[in-house]
Amino acid sequence: MSEITDELRQEAEQTGDAYFPAECIEQNDVHHVHHVHKTENGQAAEKQDIEKQVATINSVIERAKENPGLYASSEFIEAMKFIREHDDESWFTLRCQIRRYKPDGVLLADIDDATRRTE
Repeated sequence: MSEITDELRQEAEQTGDAYFPAECIEQNDVHHVHHVHKTENGQAAEKQDIEKQVATINSVIERAKENPGLYASSEFIEAMKFIREHDDESWFTLRCQIRRYKPDGVLLADIDDATRRTE
């Protein structure tokens, strides 16, 4: 490990890049890797799983214009929990879409409460 660190330090000095020893340690945090997210049991959530849940949520947003009760459906709640847990970017995007398209009688705070992360 020390040899690798020394090599990285020398390379940084030659290229003029900053050298941060803490960044040279092997990373196990998959959130540093694009489109890979850990599930509760430590397995990676596939991009397709995230896309499927996003599609489910978008479908509910569209259909809820006529039937606002869909925001309380288990289909919607479970999909939102999954996205909230695994993809922050999609979570915020979807939350803004919900705020824009939801009927006045549906409170965003109620949706937030129902989909809150369990830690």
